Amino acid sequence: MPIRHIVVAYDASPPARRALSFAAELAAAFHSSLTLVHAIHIPVTPPEAALAGWAELLAAEERAGEALVDDAVKGLQKRGLTAVARVVVGAPAEQVAEAATGADVDLVVAGTTGKGAMARVFLGSVTTRLLHISPKPVLVVP
Repeated sequence: MPIRHIVVAYDASPPARRALSFAAELAAAFHSSLTLVHAIHIPVTPPEAALAGWAELLAAEERAGEALVDDAVKGLQKRGLTAVARVVVGAPAEQVAEAATGADVDLVVAGTTGKGAMARVFLGSVTTRLLHISPKPVLVVP
């Protein structure tokens, strides 16, 4: 099975960095392209949050996420790899699975845990959910 396109769940945590490193090695070996997906999970908030600068908070989170993945993409491109980034707002597992729905995607790579407060057990909650909903095979990197 050729691996032409790899989607990587990325939040810059140590497990995500290990997953990215592994995905980069695969991409180099198979001449694959990489798409890094960074999801900004915003919990449901009361309506009055809009009055408290919610839009500014979300914009700041998006800028921080873009800087985070842009740095990673630049590092991959310096190694001669084809890589792009997507910063999306929503539940991380669902957003990574959505990014993997394209016909050209062959593999999803994720770390065992991430930065989320819920990601504290053997497999993080995002990775566990991703294993259940991904339309493509998921490789979990410890």
